[in-house]
Amino acid sequence: MNDSLLVDTNIVIYALQGIPHVNKLLEQRKIYVSFITEIELYSWPGLNDKDNQLIEDFLNSCRVVEYSSRLKQQVIEVRKKFKLKMSDAFMPPLQFKTNCLWFLQTLFLAN
Repeated sequence: MNDSLLVDTNIVIYALQGIPHVNKLLEQRKIYVSFITEIELYSWPGLNDKDNQLIEDFLNSCRVVEYSSRLKQQVIEVRKKFKLKMSDAFMPPLQFKTNCLWFLQTLFLAN
């Protein structure tokens, strides 16, 4: 099994909520998140200091894939080709950049 995972914002939220099967799948792995996930997490309405600290602790244990011009161009190409929502169009280029598995919310919910 690949020891690296690229996860989206929903998976991070499930992990922060302590959902056991999500946390089990994330154990002992290198976790990658995009800069978009970081933005979405920190801008969630109604966060308090405890929530912010929980998010910060989680993100400190991850590798955040930052924005780049090349990534922007890849997202444009993916979005045009597959007609994806903006946030979804980031995932294939990020997966390629990090060379890791990509687990979507639906995969976690199906298990």
